[in-house]
Amino acid sequence: MQLQAETRGTQGRSILLLRPPYLALTNVFASIRLLPMSDADDNVEILALRHQLAILQRQFDRRHRCFERRQDRCRLKQ
Repeated sequence: MQLQAETRGTQGRSILLLRPPYLALTNVFASIRLLPMSDADDNVEILALRHQLAILQRQFDRRHRCFERRQDRCRLKQ
């Protein structure tokens, strides 16, 4: 049992050691990808990001309203 815990601990540390270089490398590739973009490409990407944001906001609003309804029902029961 103790051996398994030690193995998990070293495995977790190795993942933590790989995360910063991975993030740095992905940021470098993202920056390189953005350099040669034209204005039209920029506009398309901005529109896509706005669309994704609108979808996430709608999902959040639905969940928030659902939570408020549950709270109202609980208040009425008391």
